[in-house]
Amino acid sequence: MLFMDNTTTQLSFTGDILSKKKIVKAWKSLTKKPFPYGKMTACVLESEEVDKAWEILRNSPNIRNCSVQEYGRELPLDKKTTAVTFIATHGEESNGWAIIIRKDSPIGAKEELKHELSHIINGDITLDGKAFGQTIK
Repeated sequence: MLFMDNTTTQLSFTGDILSKKKIVKAWKSLTKKPFPYGKMTACVLESEEVDKAWEILRNSPNIRNCSVQEYGRELPLDKKTTAVTFIATHGEESNGWAIIIRKDSPIGAKEELKHELSHIINGDITLDGKAFGQTIK
């Protein structure tokens, strides 16, 4: 889980942007909650592109890494990381979620998407500065 601060870090990669239709279908398979239209993007990237993304997300001075334990341990953002959800700006001053998925994930992009969406659905990652129940400042 990563938060972008007010300054800009621009991410630009070559990969497959998942259609809203696919994202909504995955969302609806998990919950009856309304889908947050206009607030979410997801893309599937080759390993080299994901490694570049992780490098930027780890080292940019205006990004705060607010990762917490998952699966009983803290997961580093490294070559083993298969997906991440972060808060990003979508258009003019509108915050939303961005999901990056590693194409060669052992469980597949569809399951990775569902896992990341479950964090949003469960309120683990909110747009008001809360991550896993903790207020992020």
